[in-house]
Amino acid sequence: MPAFIKERLICAVAALLGLFPNALLSQGVELIPHDGSVSVFGNLIEVTEENYLVETDLGAWSIARSTVTCSGDGCPGQEGPFSIRIAAPEEHATSLLPGLIAGFAEDLGAEFEISSQDEKKIIFGLTSSSGERIGDVTTLLRNGDDLFLSMIEEGVSFVIANDRPSLNVANRISDAGLGDIMSQQQERVISIIALAVVVHPENSLSDVKIADIRQIIDGDISDWSELGGVPGPINLYLFGEGGSTSPYLELVGLPGYPEISERISIMPTMGRLSQAVATDPRGIGIVNYTNTRNFTGMTILGGCGMTFSADDFSIKMGNYPLQHRVTLYNIAELDESEQQFMDLLDTTNLDRLVARAGYVDLSIKEDTEEMTARRVEEALHAPNDDMISGPFVQNAVIDMLETDRLSTIFRFASGVSSLDIKALHDLDRLATYLQSNPKERVLVVGYADSWGQFSSNTALAQSRAAIVAEELRARMPARMRGSLLDIQTRAMSELGPVACNDDSEGRAVNRRVEIWVK
Repeated sequence: MPAFIKERLICAVAALLGLFPNALLSQGVELIPHDGSVSVFGNLIEVTEENYLVETDLGAWSIARSTVTCSGDGCPGQEGPFSIRIAAPEEHATSLLPGLIAGFAEDLGAEFEISSQDEKKIIFGLTSSSGERIGDVTTLLRNGDDLFLSMIEEGVSFVIANDRPSLNVANRISDAGLGDIMSQQQERVISIIALAVVVHPENSLSDVKIADIRQIIDGDISDWSELGGVPGPINLYLFGEGGSTSPYLELVGLPGYPEISERISIMPTMGRLSQAVATDPRGIGIVNYTNTRNFTGMTILGGCGMTFSADDFSIKMGNYPLQHRVTLYNIAELDESEQQFMDLLDTTNLDRLVARAGYVDLSIKEDTEEMTARRVEEALHAPNDDMISGPFVQNAVIDMLETDRLSTIFRFASGVSSLDIKALHDLDRLATYLQSNPKERVLVVGYADSWGQFSSNTALAQSRAAIVAEELRARMPARMRGSLLDIQTRAMSELGPVACNDDSEGRAVNRRVEIWVK
């Protein structure tokens, strides 16, 4: 049993036996264990990088700082070096997180560098312009449940994750007094991972099915002629290190760890991967979308004749299939330095830092004239029957031509009109955007999937649009409501699907509310 756990047990027993006088509560510090066990009270003698040394009635005790929160007037303030602890999967700890820490250092007028690193953690040291150490950011490399349980067991205040925690793990964190990490205050999407499929500029193929991509990775398709191209072996380039591919493939639903053979080249950087494909006429690569500057990513072919382009707008809307959102979680109570770090993530600076790290940021974009023309064409080719009548389509087309669509989108579970945590954050972002980019009119446009009766789908689409509109109005300054900003709702029902309605995944994408502005 680790020494600090033994010490805590002894102190807990002492507390239960009443050996700590109440006087200590007002003149010393309270060290609150992250696992919810009994607090330790005493006078703080010394603070080191790793430990608190506390004088109690049982003597002096050394307790690991990572396992407790210090509360009381005797706790070290910002005048001493701070310590922030973050847990993240390795793919984000070595790419996204250094970019965020760089932004944090800029805000503090500091410099940062890796001061220590091993297979389980990376410690970033921050120093002032005079070279004085002002704090550390320790990143623990964790995955799965261990990622979130580090909040309880290892004193982590922030977690960067690819997926939400299980309900059981979230409840354990709540029981430890660290708050509801699936609440709006403790959960926020911060970036998007998006992958693009690229080929040599002289390759005649411009589109590919996801099923074909999977077969290329697995080796079931190995010649370009099988895809309708010029006969010749397919040379596949993937990103990874040490002969192993990156976890990014699995995140976007592709085979994550193919059997490595001569047909696959593993490249250590996205830049080298892109360069290899650019010089290999038979090459195909799966790269980070932000590394496609010298390429046009292949169009992804979906079912029902749907096509998906790798572009900023489609990715931000969530329509492009090869993407995954990255989420940050925090404990409920943050100290001063941790709150400074959190404040950085709630500003537009976050988008700049995310983009610089090679991820897709969440900044709001307006669609292009080409996108609008394509939407109008699709609407005009909608079935002209009793459900989707000519006047219905005509009114929709008029709205499309008079407005620009934003990349902000809200999606809903089947038959549900309530907003999730991501939607609430997106509403905050949208309100800020509209204040900085004044518009005459905002159309909040509801859509539904094609299951069920047209009339009920239209009513549900209208209900969803009304909820988003109401929430948006509540977030706008009083001076902009009404005369300065006209917020209206529309219900497009099942018109204009962005995915097939043949399966649950496609229907989920179609249940949405879009924002159109004039």
